[in-house]
Amino acid sequence: MQKLKSYIQNKTHPKGSIAEGYINAEHLTFCYMYFNDIETRFNRSEHNCDVGAVPNASALSIFQHKTHGLGASTNNELSLNEWTKISAVALS
Repeated sequence: MQKLKSYIQNKTHPKGSIAEGYINAEHLTFCYMYFNDIETRFNRSEHNCDVGAVPNASALSIFQHKTHGLGASTNNELSLNEWTKISAVALS
């Protein structure tokens, strides 16, 4: 409702002003859908879109998103000496 109220420019005729604002917004939306060389909300890539990812073919289609987490996971192997030191600190 607030979005429609923001279209009002002529306070004496609010209904006509809302209708005119809505039509202008629809025109812009229609035009933006066909701008291929300009980035709009209709052709913008997703925030965490992983272009090189291949979806899992055996999974359901709702789980086949080409995305990745925001942080990369790493596995580090600890030596016996490091493991002993960490255990001593954690247990004390």
